[in-house]
Amino acid sequence: MIVKKVCMLGDPSVGKTSLVRRFVYNEYSDRYLSTLGTKVSEKRVSLDKETVQMVIWDIAGQEDFTSITPAYFKGSGGGILVVDLTRRDTLYNASRWARSFTEKAGEVPVVMLCNKNDLVDEAEFTPEDAEKASGDYCAAVLSTSAKTGDGVEKGFILLARMMAGE
Repeated sequence: MIVKKVCMLGDPSVGKTSLVRRFVYNEYSDRYLSTLGTKVSEKRVSLDKETVQMVIWDIAGQEDFTSITPAYFKGSGGGILVVDLTRRDTLYNASRWARSFTEKAGEVPVVMLCNKNDLVDEAEFTPEDAEKASGDYCAAVLSTSAKTGDGVEKGFILLARMMAGE
């Protein structure tokens, strides 16, 4: 079994904690609770040739990319960069999140999840816009909804495959 640390990246209120809860526990809550400190969750993912134990680090939502300590990113095997389809500014900040992460974690895979696709009427950009904007810093861009579960497992499993070299 491969054990890999995964860091959740992105602006406050994009749905990082909700995505982790949906993936790990298959749960969702409409209540917003800002993450305090760092919450660590784990989930095993069985792939074709390997099992990956994902150790998912979800940092406090009020943090930004300038105040993250190097210890949070150190030793990461990959990252999940979350943007909120209803807030264009989260897409603008994504490159800074990715740059800060790779400066400290090294060249590891990063998957961008365009969250809240269930709010299509409120969207300020599309996953295609995010793919164009992601440049070289994301290995893949997927559309998700922590609320409905759409695309969530697919995004985390894609990252697990990349970390396992599949």
